Amino acid sequence: MGLSAEMAYMFAEWYKPGCLLEYPLGGSGAIIDALVCGIEKFGSRLALRSHVEKILVENG
Repeated sequence: MGLSAEMAYMFAEWYKPGCLLEYPLGGSGAIIDALVCGIEKFGSRLALRSHVEKILVENG
């Protein structure tokens, strides 16, 4: 039900004067690409469909 309320609020905002509908350039995939870029920039590695036995966090 919370999502429905948020959607109703968002749609109501679209009808206000000067309202703009914004979206990421390159689509939603651009968000994922930026997240992966940030992960790799700081020396981490993203492994998809991989078994995980342990997650190590240092200075976190």
